Amino acid sequence: DPALRGDFYNRTEFFRIIPQITTQIDGRHRMDNSIAIGRDNLLVNVSGKYLDINSTVISQRSEVVSEWKPTYKTYIGLDNQWNDTKVGINLPAQNDVGGVGTPFSVGEERKFESQATQTQLGAYFRQEIKTSADSKWTYLPNLRLDHFTVNTETHLQPRFQIRYQWD
Repeated sequence: DPALRGDFYNRTEFFRIIPQITTQIDGRHRMDNSIAIGRDNLLVNVSGKYLDINSTVISQRSEVVSEWKPTYKTYIGLDNQWNDTKVGINLPAQNDVGGVGTPFSVGEERKFESQATQTQLGAYFRQEIKTSADSKWTYLPNLRLDHFTVNTETHLQPRFQIRYQWD
């Protein structure tokens, strides 16, 4: 839009405070626990038209790590996140009269604000498998289950990774 003038501004900020506690259960098993508290802020402003997202985030992770052999480890865990988010939008209304759209810079402003709270609940099972103790290859078959309260969807996600250790 050649008539668009004014501020062009983009800001992305976030922080997390993450205390973590590791407990050695025995010679083969340990438990890792953490909780994170923080904020996410995103602002995109183009000549007074904007998207402004501000979110308070609390997340928690607990996992039991078991090293059965030097070539085989398992991870069983819970991974949860809670967000309280406020969204502000100011965008122009679009009109297509006679097949010609209204330019972005002159459209009537439409402001919208919304606040929502959402939770993501997750559980996972990960494995690390090597064919021998000195192998550079690691195979990681994983399974993850997530539930999202924002849309009440639940997803079962099988995952597979291969890792190679460079010298």
